[in-house]
Order: sequence, then C-alpha cells, then structure tokens
Amino acid sequence: MCGEVGEARRYRIAQGIGRWSQRIAAFSQINGNDTEHEEWYDLLGSAKAAPIFNSEDHALEGRDSAAMVREVLWQGALHGRNAATIWVWERTVDNLLHRPDMVAAIGRTALDLNRLAPEVTALHAAPAAVAVFHSPLSSWNRYSDAAYSALQASGLRVDFIWDTPAAAAQFQRYRLVVIPGDTPMSAAALEGLTHFIDAGGTVITFGDRVLLWDDHGQRLPRALRLHILSKTTTLGTAFLYGGLRDTLRDTLRQSLTRLGLTRVQVVDATTQRPVSGVEWRAVQTKGRWLLSIVSDTTVAQTLSVRIDSQPMERAQELISATPVQGPTIQVAPWTPYLFAFSATGPSTSPNHLNNAHPLALSPTSINF
Repeated sequence: MCGEVGEARRYRIAQGIGRWSQRIAAFSQINGNDTEHEEWYDLLGSAKAAPIFNSEDHALEGRDSAAMVREVLWQGALHGRNAATIWVWERTVDNLLHRPDMVAAIGRTALDLNRLAPEVTALHAAPAAVAVFHSPLSSWNRYSDAAYSALQASGLRVDFIWDTPAAAAQFQRYRLVVIPGDTPMSAAALEGLTHFIDAGGTVITFGDRVLLWDDHGQRLPRALRLHILSKTTTLGTAFLYGGLRDTLRDTLRQSLTRLGLTRVQVVDATTQRPVSGVEWRAVQTKGRWLLSIVSDTTVAQTLSVRIDSQPMERAQELISATPVQGPTIQVAPWTPYLFAFSATGPSTSPNHLNNAHPLALSPTSINF
C-alpha cells in the first residue's frame, strides 16, 4: 500500500487537497510518493519508518545529461528512497529510451547502490540530531525550505517533527529544532516544545509570525509564547534573500558547532570557507567515517575535508574503489562520491537502523 499517491509537489504538501500523508502512513506498509524532491523522502521517513517507494520517478524531467540523472537517483537513496519506478514517457519529447547514456547511468547507479547498500543505509539511517517542525495544516513554505537546506549544508541528516498527538515526546530526540514561521502549532506540540526548551534544548525560530496560532487558528497563549521566544535564537526574514542564504547556513552552523555536531567539515580548498553548491553527509560507523559528496555546480571543485579540525590525509573512494591521498579532493559536477577513512573519537553510528530494509533501485521497474 502506498502512503501517498498522485503528485506530491513541495508546495502542495498537506495543503487541504484531500490527502494527509502522515495519517495515511500510519496504516501503510510503504511510504509511497510521486515526487522529484529529496526533502519529501525525509518528510515521509519522519512520518513513519517504512520503505519509501517513488512509484512515478521522472528521472529525465528537467535534466539534460546522464550525470544529472545519476546524481538525482543517488541522492534520493541517501535520503531514504528504497525503490523507484522510472517512467519512460514513450513519446517524441522526454523519451528515456531515446537516451542510451541515461539508461546506462540508471543501471550503473542501481548496481552501485546495491553493492554499497550497507554504507548508503548507514548514511541515511543514522539518527538525526536536528529537526524542522512541520504542521500538516500549513504548506511547505519558504522558511521550512530555507531551514532544511541550511541544515543540510552542514552535512547533517535532517528530520521533521510532525505536529501530531505524539509530537510532545518527539522534541526530546533532537539536540536542535528549527520552528519556521507561518506554521501553526497544536497544544500537544507546544507542550513538548516548552519541556524541550526548559530542559536546555536548542531552538531557533525563523521568519515571520512564529508561534502565533494553534491548529484551530486561535492565538497561542501570549505569556507562554514570550517565555519560549526569550529562550530561542530568532532569525528574521532577511535571511531568505541573496547572499544571506549563506549567512543563514553559517549562523545555524555556529549553533551546531556549540553542540558538537560539526566534527566533519567540507570547505573550499582555496578560500577555506564552507563549500557552497555541494551536498554532503558524514557518519562515523564501525571504526571509520563515511562521507558522501555530490556537487550541484557546473564546474569541478577542489575541496578540503577536516575531521575534528584535522585534515583528512588518506581515504578510499568506494564507488570507484580508488585510493585518495589528501588533504584535498577533486569533485566533478553531478558526480556522486563516497569516501571511507579511519575514525577517531566517539562513534556517531546508529544503534539500530530506522529502516531495516536494504536499499534497492530497480532499473527494470519501468512504466510505459
């Protein structure tokens, strides 16, 4: 059974269009979807720990190179998607079968994901330390999108706290929670947030009209709202625009660093600044670090990797089975890399996998 059928576009998530994905997931065995956006996999995975199946994956749509198709399939797996049905669209425009290079890229990516399933699973199933609050009564808005992207830019898995009756207990799972603006909050979630922040949890509020309304459209208690806001870091709407997007990332990273969540850092080798246009994720497991890197830019980049402020000296690139000599690495556009290198310090490995099903992407599962 699919937990979400039909379109699931980022700006149509739970907007009163006849589907409440979290409730559907409650009685489903599969988190089904039709989407092109990786955050949707994270949102569904936060609703319920179940295999995620994209039953209408438009791998070719909007992509003009085999490398871009390979990148989106690889990244989808890192965000928890376990299987996909890739549509051919057998017509003159956007016919996947007209692009043998893309067909080859799909097959190669499927083989790589299955060969490296334990490592990819470790990356996407590591417990998240950060989360963004999400109400099914509001859309995926600009504050949610910006906060999610900025947290990801620090190499972390990002969860979502769904506003449900169980929300009160969910806050305690995380070290840092972002509350986006224009998002209502139920009494149960407000109670959980209050306990979390009074116990020393780190909360960042972002945007306009934060904590103004409950899930019935009524004003939240003013005294309690002011109490919570007095203990949070508040970021304004200005962080949405232009170069301040990088400032938002850097501001969030400062909080993450204080919490000890930035042991691995990926920086531009020339500027020694946090890298832009690159999605990366690191996890320490079984005595080694795993580091996935994909550049979304159009040019090759030279990066430096630091672990506990020390440069990475040697690593193994697992996809190509190639040794890498540090301290810098070269990454090509739209190309997945998966590095393994020795680890020191306390492990960040999950005690259990949130999703015990092995990753699998079947290139033969194609609808006509």
